[in-house]
This record gives sequence, structure tokens and C-alpha cells, in this order.
Amino acid sequence: MRVGIVARRGNDRAAALAAEVREHLRESGAQVWIDEATADALAVDGYPVARMSDCTLVVSIGGDGTFLFTAREVGTTPIMGVNLGEVGFLNATSPDDALAELTHELDHIEREGEPRTRTVPRLRVTGEDISLPRALNEIVVMGDRGPGRGAEFTVEIDGSEYLDSHADGVLVATQTGSTAYNLSEGGPLVHPDVPALVVTDLSLIHI
Repeated sequence: MRVGIVARRGNDRAAALAAEVREHLRESGAQVWIDEATADALAVDGYPVARMSDCTLVVSIGGDGTFLFTAREVGTTPIMGVNLGEVGFLNATSPDDALAELTHELDHIEREGEPRTRTVPRLRVTGEDISLPRALNEIVVMGDRGPGRGAEFTVEIDGSEYLDSHADGVLVATQTGSTAYNLSEGGPLVHPDVPALVVTDLSLIHI
């Protein structure tokens, strides 16, 4: 079994916990890959995060930013999030519970052959000369920046017009992303089990 560790860069707490997790995994017989920046801090061998797509499980230690970075790099590899940030909607495990939860997960992998997972949707953007990675939180389309700027936006769903407005931009968020930029713009929170996307105007102009 191979397990990756990605810790928040420049954070001593994250590096210290990464060292504990690494030792715990090694004692459990797992092969451990640790991200290059954290490996430098711990004076051990490191691996590019993108290579961790070959791991059975990746442990993300930090806040939501660390989790999102990890998700972008490792593709569909399951991620266990350990929250060290002030905002950690995506990280279900506290530092105090990290080793115990990891032990439970390793035991489950040994029994079932794969980690327990909850699948979350990602957004894909298509268009002329557009190439973007799939987004876990949201996709944002912005108008020109500056005083009095903005743009006309039309949003269609299944060929029918849903929204026609003048605004600074429009964002489309997943259930996971409803707690992020969408929430700061006054959009609704959506339960992870609800099969829905959220469309939110940015600084909508009412005339």
C-alpha cells in the first residue's frame, strides 16, 4: 500500500504532524510518499504531488487551500483531509484524531481493498481556446474590471434561459463549493447529498 502526504507549506504545525503521520504509516507497513516542500523541511526524500495519483490514499494536512491543491494534482485518488486551518469545510479530521482515523482507514483498505470514500462532483469548462483543470469548488466568469465596468451575462440550463443580468461576473458552484466564494457572495449553502449546482451573480446591478 502506498500513501501520500501533502502538508501546508511554511507551516510548522503541518510539518510536525506530517512527520507523525509518516512515522505512523511506516510502522503500519505502508510505503509513504511526502510532498517535496515538506520533505525538505523534514530532511527526507520527497515526491511531486502529481505523482501521488498513483497512491492508494493521500493525506492532506492544512486548510481548504491545501485540500484543493491536492485534489487538483492527484485527480481521482481518495483524499483524507486533516484540518489545521481556520476554515476547513473540506477537512473532516481534526489533528488530535488524525492517527486514529488513519488507522481505521488503513484497516478498511486491508479488508476491502480500497478506502471509504464520498464522491464529490467537479466542474468542467469547455470552449474555444480554453483548457482548464476540473474544478472542485466553482467556476467564475468575470467581466472587465474597473469602475462602471461589468458585463451582460446570460445563463442557460438545458437550452432554456435561467438568468439574464448585468453584473461583475457569474459563478457556478458545486455543493462542496457552496461554502466558499459562493457563500461570501450571499449564495446559499447546499447539503453535500443534494444533486445540485448553484448559480450566483457577482455584484448584480438592479435597475
